[in-house]
Amino acid sequence: MEFNRLVNTILESETPQGMSTYWQDGDMKVTIRQVIKYLKDNSVPVKDVSVSKIKPIIIDQDYKGESKDRVSKANLSHPIIVIKKNGKYKSILDGNHRAFKALDSKAKTIKVQEIDLDSPDIPSEYKKLFNYRINPLFKK
Repeated sequence: MEFNRLVNTILESETPQGMSTYWQDGDMKVTIRQVIKYLKDNSVPVKDVSVSKIKPIIIDQDYKGESKDRVSKANLSHPIIVIKKNGKYKSILDGNHRAFKALDSKAKTIKVQEIDLDSPDIPSEYKKLFNYRINPLFKK
């Protein structure tokens, strides 16, 4: 499905399939649907980014074992959502399976939408919930 149509389908559906991801701290909760709406409402561009820039922020999980099926079904035409802080990529908010598939298939670039936590227009909930540390797949 073409990406813009997919976004519209997600935002217009009562209970979109696969949209149960959320981040929560106490009473503060942000859903993936809210993030997608934020990206659309703020016209956040889709960029082609070198996979080597994404590699350090892929989280550690068993991509070739229990997650193998999700990796094989991952659609690289859909962008991953990356958190940026202090001018650097901090984490992948959505799309670790796509990122691993791009890396494993030796793709040169991957489509990315960035959420910059330093932006003055960023919701305060995003600054609080998305400024976390990850356990990267590839240790330094």
